[in-house]
Amino acid sequence: MTNDVAAVVFEGGTPQDEMDIWFSGVRKAITLDTLEKLRRTEAFGTVILVTNSRGLGAAAARLGVTVRESPAGRDFHFGRELLRTVEACGLEKVLYCSGASVPLLDGGEFAAIAARLAASNRLMFANNVQSADLVAFTPAAALREIELPDIDNPLGWHLKEEAGLPDAYPAPSAGFSFDVDTPGDLLFLSLHPAAGSRFRAEFAAAGLTADKLRTAAGWLSEPGSELFLAGRVGPAIVAHFNQNFPCRFRVLSEERGMKALGRQARGEIRSLLGDYLREVPPVTFFARLAEYCSAAFIDTRVVFTAVRGEVTQWDRFNSDLGRYELIKDDFVRAFTAAAVHAPLPVVLGGHTAVAGGLWVLADVLLAERAE
Repeated sequence: MTNDVAAVVFEGGTPQDEMDIWFSGVRKAITLDTLEKLRRTEAFGTVILVTNSRGLGAAAARLGVTVRESPAGRDFHFGRELLRTVEACGLEKVLYCSGASVPLLDGGEFAAIAARLAASNRLMFANNVQSADLVAFTPAAALREIELPDIDNPLGWHLKEEAGLPDAYPAPSAGFSFDVDTPGDLLFLSLHPAAGSRFRAEFAAAGLTADKLRTAAGWLSEPGSELFLAGRVGPAIVAHFNQNFPCRFRVLSEERGMKALGRQARGEIRSLLGDYLREVPPVTFFARLAEYCSAAFIDTRVVFTAVRGEVTQWDRFNSDLGRYELIKDDFVRAFTAAAVHAPLPVVLGGHTAVAGGLWVLADVLLAERAE
């Protein structure tokens, strides 16, 4: 039996501007899709949503989810709130994820994690130990043995290194690798047939298009094509494409784990691509890139942080969607405009653009090949 396992989902925040308010609404739709899957599996004794959004909480309660109100803004601390939830609800075996972190995991995969927890007395299971979005662990009291992180990304690392929990990881897949952190991630999700119905309704209402992403993805199946990947690129996705597709990659992998390892917080981010872009204008970079490659996928967080330090969420999000005319930072605006008008299709985004998003494209392309 797995009904002593609890699923705990965090989703909330304090939207700062019009873009953030809209994106928060889409994330809430994805959260409800995930909560419904968790409830339908019947593998969890309880499903808990921790949120500061009354609207989301009310919608989740109608699905049979237990809702706990969390602090907002500066009063919110992820680790302390997770510990409070665990102790208040008397939890022992916990699957944690953020609301929009694993939108493509199906009920069977959630149930398999629950079964694994139910059969263990000491375990830490994470989708990515360097930057986790899903962490399943037991005993829950291990939270008392670690430095409680203020964000969820390092949770798995702390449980492994400080509490000494034996660690396990799933085989890489779109379900375990893809999460929604930025508006650009929504474009990838819109292409996958397993995307939830509430998300699809929100995406359609926004009038977004994934046309450029589709064009870039088309090159992945072209024999002899070369694609440029830059940012926090992991080896698993490159190996997957090497085994299943005829394209070639030019890869510049930089600053993996920059949040979980504290490098970003300490101002230690360095980037070869960022150094190059200090020497040449973005227009020149993309013109030269088109001489080598058919398409490009760029994790801009590494470049932006290395070149400009702290970049506002407003500028990052508008860059992901190619809306350069709305961007305030001169470098980010110039880089984004050059990418939009580049002589090759360029996909900009956060980590997902060179990680989980590519797993989504692989799923879609393999399914099309099988038809």
